[in-house]
This record gives sequence, C-alpha cells and structure tokens, in this order.
Amino acid sequence: MTAVFKRLRAMRRPDDAGQSTTLYVVLVAALIVVAGLVVDGGAYMQAKDRSTHVAQEAARAGANAVSGSTVLGAPLPQVNAVQAETKAQEYISAAGMEGSVRVEGDLVTVEVTDKRRTTFLGIVGISSVSATSQESARLVNRDPAAPAS
Repeated sequence: MTAVFKRLRAMRRPDDAGQSTTLYVVLVAALIVVAGLVVDGGAYMQAKDRSTHVAQEAARAGANAVSGSTVLGAPLPQVNAVQAETKAQEYISAAGMEGSVRVEGDLVTVEVTDKRRTTFLGIVGISSVSATSQESARLVNRDPAAPAS
C-alpha cells in the first residue's frame, strides 16, 4: 500500500502547489456576492414595500382633504387641491421620505422614494438602494339620491 502512495507522490506535478488557495479565494468572493444579493436585496424589497405603503396612505390623506359641505342636499364635496397636496406632503414628511404630489380633479397621485443603506454591496461601491412607488387615490362621491348598497 505504501508503494502506491509513493508512486502517486512521484506522479504529482511540481507546479500544482497553491491551486486550492485560488479556488478558495474565488469561492469566498462568490459567497460574499451571493450574501450581498440576499441581504441587500431584502433591504430593497423592504424599501419598495414601505414606499408603496407610504404612497398609498399619503394619497388617501390627500383625497380626504375635501371642500364643500357633506350635508345631504348640499353640492357634492370636491378635493381641495391645496389642502390635498399639503396633507399628502405632511404624511410623506412624517414617514421620513421624499416625494411629490399631483392633484388632478378628484384624483390625488403621490410618488415616494425610500432609500436604504446596503450592508454587503458597499464592498463593491453600491452604498445604498432606493425604491420609488407611485400610487393614486380618488375621492368617490355617492349621489345622495341613489339607493344605498
């Protein structure tokens, strides 16, 4: 049996020393990239979810800013564009984000951007990820003469 090991050792090429070290370096680098994509990809998904939530709620807050009376027999309420923009921007600011508000008739559209710092991808120069969401809300008026559903 020792003769087999001696023969195998003699057959080994002298220039293959250190090849496993190169393999380990490449594998560790690939592992760090995969971990970065998982962890920082999760951060992006959280940012996207949060920006969508804030945009939806800010649009609803803006659409709830109505002018006119809500008493039966009075004209139907309309979205007050100035109040709607103010309310939506207040909601965005309270959430600690940046965004824009557009009011067109009874439709309030909000665009919000959330930014998150990266953990692993900073190694390759990507220090943050950002996600932008655009959501709308519309004031729905029910005709007082229509039957309730």
